[in-house]
Amino acid sequence: METATRPISERRVLVGMSGGVDSSLAAALLLEQGNDVVGCFLKNWSDTKDESGACAWRSERRDALAVAAKLGIPLVTVDAEEVYRAAVVEPLYAEYAAGRTPNPDVRCNEFVKFPALAAEAKRQGCAWIATGHYAQVRHPSRAGAEGESLLLQAADAEKDQTYFLCRLPQKLLAQTLFPIGHLTKPQVRDEARRRGLPTAEKEESMGICFVGKVALPDFLRQRIPDAPGEIVSVDSAVLGRHGGVHRFTVGQRHGLGISAKGGSASGGGGGEPWYVVATDPASRRVVVSRNEQDLFSDQMQVGGARWIAATPALPARLGVRIRHRQEIVAAEVTAVGDMLRVRFSTPVRAITSGQAAVFYDGDVCLGGGVIGG
Repeated sequence: METATRPISERRVLVGMSGGVDSSLAAALLLEQGNDVVGCFLKNWSDTKDESGACAWRSERRDALAVAAKLGIPLVTVDAEEVYRAAVVEPLYAEYAAGRTPNPDVRCNEFVKFPALAAEAKRQGCAWIATGHYAQVRHPSRAGAEGESLLLQAADAEKDQTYFLCRLPQKLLAQTLFPIGHLTKPQVRDEARRRGLPTAEKEESMGICFVGKVALPDFLRQRIPDAPGEIVSVDSAVLGRHGGVHRFTVGQRHGLGISAKGGSASGGGGGEPWYVVATDPASRRVVVSRNEQDLFSDQMQVGGARWIAATPALPARLGVRIRHRQEIVAAEVTAVGDMLRVRFSTPVRAITSGQAAVFYDGDVCLGGGVIGG
């Protein structure tokens, strides 16, 4: 086990700085609260180029360095690309090739980002790590009480990122701070402007976690070969052909390659949109329907559940979210062997195998698993 290069200090915090406005303000707020702040930039991917042709991570790091210089704090760079490839990218390819739709951001937080920050915090003598995520955490220990740390939803419901943090182990959450979790996105920008932070007007990053501005189909095409198959209606009428089931996800309605007038799918008239309602990797079939109600279901199976604190007593009535920014829906959650059976109080749209299912008790994020196991 590695030892710290300096004694651990309760007032010393390592902040993950991505080069964006959220983590920039997080560092500024912690500094203003009297903490000894160390910035940390994670280099997880070096294959993506920006508009100038340079590696995208270099421009992100330049922005993080500019903020660190403005705040007068050091910035260390940690190369986590090897573990990122193994823990996020390779499983991403494997899941899509198998016809499932994974969530790389959840895996990145669980296996890469937070473990890497915690390891560097130890080397830097930091008792705490912090990020610019929109989430809140309650640490009983900081109030002199006993009990486990709890992950809470952010004040800004539209930006809440607990969905992506659902599989953080207690050991990591117990040393984590989310300095901007009580703010809305507009407030974050206003506070960054007021402090003159260089990233105050920077646009939000989109796409795969750490990979940058690359379209997912292009990213998948690098590794997953075409596997042509049929696009069929729910009543088995062949409507067209496709290049691979990995190019489709449940609920998709654009880029299907079939005309609005074609086919004989049940539940709608000509000219109405088609929706992907299922994919079958074994037969290489993509099943579509014009009836949007075919996308709704009131139950699902969840595997690999990981609880942040104590495992809840099941069966229990919990809130469940099946994708980021989707509303939390009440459901009866029951353990069936090593799986969880989830029965929703009202049908939900486009339950997608491979995505994260996240469980809540009020504002508390309890943990999450994988839809379909």
